[in-house]
Amino acid sequence: MATQAEARDRIIKELLHDDAALSREEAEALYAEATQNTFAARFAALGIILPVLEQAGEPGEISDAAGKNVLQVDPMGMLDDDKVSAIAALVVNAINISGDVSHADPR
Repeated sequence: MATQAEARDRIIKELLHDDAALSREEAEALYAEATQNTFAARFAALGIILPVLEQAGEPGEISDAAGKNVLQVDPMGMLDDDKVSAIAALVVNAINISGDVSHADPR
């Protein structure tokens, strides 16, 4: 199985081969745009609108831009609130960066 970097390089080489008018930088930009849009589109297809954020006053509850709860960190309440919020912040950050969206609360 190819690594993510190997798959990326293969796709960029195919872009360069199929359209000789593209520079490597243009091919890389096309790849980045396509993968970012695909990530956000996959969430949208599930009815989840990016960006996601942690609900104020509700440690670990992550909602989408429409306010719909989409994920809960530590639903059984086994961890302290500070740790739950730290984990939620990492998840929110990873999703929003991958979806190339702002972290600002849209509400």
